[in-house]
Amino acid sequence: SKPTVTLQPNGPVVYRGENVTLRCEIQGGGGAQWTYEWSPTNRNSPTSSEFRIIRVSESDSGTYWCIPKGNYLITDWSDAFSLTVR
Repeated sequence: SKPTVTLQPNGPVVYRGENVTLRCEIQGGGGAQWTYEWSPTNRNSPTSSEFRIIRVSESDSGTYWCIPKGNYLITDWSDAFSLTVR
């Protein structure tokens, strides 16, 4: 199934200076060794399921996607997640 991006703490609106974590979740993905590609890529784009942003700023606002890749399987890109920093 299509992966989803969730935000901790719950958003999509967060406030400047907060630390936030975007998480890429895929249902039924147990057993595979997954790596993750995130878009947009930036200085801290991980290959893990979590994309942490320390002290968010307005420049971090925007649309994020993830795509899990594992055991020669590539899922669809997730639905777009829109992050707003105020």
